[in-house]
Amino acid sequence: MIYQPAEDSYLLQETIKDFLKDKNKNIKILDMGSGSGIQAETCLNLDFKNIFCADIDPEVIRYLKEKGLNIIKSNLFSNISKKFDLIIFNAPYLPEDEREPEDIKLATTAGKKVMKLLLNF
Repeated sequence: MIYQPAEDSYLLQETIKDFLKDKNKNIKILDMGSGSGIQAETCLNLDFKNIFCADIDPEVIRYLKEKGLNIIKSNLFSNISKKFDLIIFNAPYLPEDEREPEDIKLATTAGKKVMKLLLNF
């Protein structure tokens, strides 16, 4: 499932715009757990050139490739060997809920222990 932007996504988007306004357009940026690609697209719209996306979900990977974004399938840094000047990560942060459908959990929850994903990151 592709996580659709919500309030947290838009807050991060505005923070990125502010943070990047005076930065060199050639810095290397990684959008970890890209989901819809909103953060990578924000960087592209600000004329940054070296933007890479990473996500574990095959549906996300297909979707972002169709949008023309540079994406790699990776469980956090498992398939990433490059170094980056900036890593953007709007990580899933909700505790696991047994009632939530399995196809949504990957995009919204951070495991049985909420901090597990962030600690692994």
